[in-house]
Amino acid sequence: MFAGLYKLLAAVGFDSRLAIIYLPRLLHGILAAVADYNLYGLTNLISDPTTAKWTLIAQCTNWFTAFCGPRSLANNLEWALTTAAFNFYPWSSFIPLKKRSTCCFILLVCVCSILRPTAAVIWAPICVFHLLCEFSASTSRLFRTFGLYVAIAIPCLLISIISDRIAFGRWTLHQLNFLRFNILANGANFYGIEPWHWYFTNGLPTMLFTSAPFCVVGFIIDFT
Repeated sequence: MFAGLYKLLAAVGFDSRLAIIYLPRLLHGILAAVADYNLYGLTNLISDPTTAKWTLIAQCTNWFTAFCGPRSLANNLEWALTTAAFNFYPWSSFIPLKKRSTCCFILLVCVCSILRPTAAVIWAPICVFHLLCEFSASTSRLFRTFGLYVAIAIPCLLISIISDRIAFGRWTLHQLNFLRFNILANGANFYGIEPWHWYFTNGLPTMLFTSAPFCVVGFIIDFT
């Protein structure tokens, strides 16, 4: 993504030191805004405008979002793609058809999973559930939707393979390299190994921070 941006800067003669430093941050700031917009739209779609408003306020006042949003991380692109994909997910029949697009949903899921293979961990159960819902409606709908998955996933994967060939100068599959490094070679251990409770005792409190008390109160209200 940055390579294309830098090529564009060079083509228009604007590849100054400041542009190279700050334009990626600006790009990720735009991606963060897209994610916020899609989150608001998603909440408004499956809930109501009041809930959507408070969700957006919570999102925009979260320090972790403000800290990570403008940073040049691949996670930020995944974040924007994920919120957009959920906007197109066929949640239920009460959502107007014009608000749903199975093709857009599948395309965004494929792009998200190809760019960051770990995203497949999130999307696999959601896509399976989607297919099961189609199967419960009718067998023909299942085959039609499964055909869409195949018809969209294969071209996306082919584009990824060709891009890898151009970038690496040889035939390779970066998703497979990712799995080999992080799982088979335990390369992920380089970034640290945390205990099983880390997400609950460190991860979530750090991300929520000032929002944590409100989350606790919300859980208590919901479950009492």
